[in-house]
Amino acid sequence: PMVTIQTMVCDALFSNNVDLLPRCRLDTTPAGVRLGINIPGTKDEVGDELWIDAASFPDGPKQAFGIDTGSRDLASWILTAPFGELEEKQKLLRYFIRCTNLFGRLVLGRNQTALRFLLLNDNLCFKYEDLMSIIREPSIPALVRARFTSLMLRLYVDRD
Repeated sequence: PMVTIQTMVCDALFSNNVDLLPRCRLDTTPAGVRLGINIPGTKDEVGDELWIDAASFPDGPKQAFGIDTGSRDLASWILTAPFGELEEKQKLLRYFIRCTNLFGRLVLGRNQTALRFLLLNDNLCFKYEDLMSIIREPSIPALVRARFTSLMLRLYVDRD
């Protein structure tokens, strides 16, 4: 049963392993909204927390990061590429996208434990205004905006 699995995953992640969850931050600039993503424990070249900008993975078929994505956008390619072929920042984006997908599945059926945790967690940018800002921002990859659209529907539209 789905509810049993959701409860088990919520307990494992939200109670016992919060340090596995990605963090987000929104920065508003004159050019638009920037979505910063961090996976706890990741460090940059100088040892500081590694934050990646979602906009650094542009939409559209193009040569990016020295690879040919064919007709697919970079974010879609990152999700399906062999893990060993990905650069560190690409792996982080993949983990983040997979986590947002998991979050969306955990709140299906109005799971109150997941809803409460996700809506009250300031490190996830899941407030309604934040979700709408991300969805409207064209510099954020379409795949990431699609995940946030699903979250907006499941967190704010299809719930009690």
